[in-house]
Amino acid sequence: MSLCDHDVGIAREFTERDLLIAALVGRYVERRERGDALCAHDLLAVAAEHGDTAVAELRDVVALYEAMRATDAAA
Repeated sequence: MSLCDHDVGIAREFTERDLLIAALVGRYVERRERGDALCAHDLLAVAAEHGDTAVAELRDVVALYEAMRATDAAA
């Protein structure tokens, strides 16, 4: 059973904010993998243009990404 099958058939469309957060996290990950300066403050500023919720979501996803990286590195 896939995750989608388990979702009791409720279709969810991505919002503009969802796509924004995904794009910003993508930029963060690309910078991280290239070894560039992360410039997270720039990404947070872009998120802030879309409200406090976007900033909180971006922080949450980046924190999760960093936690997953740390777990992988420790293994």
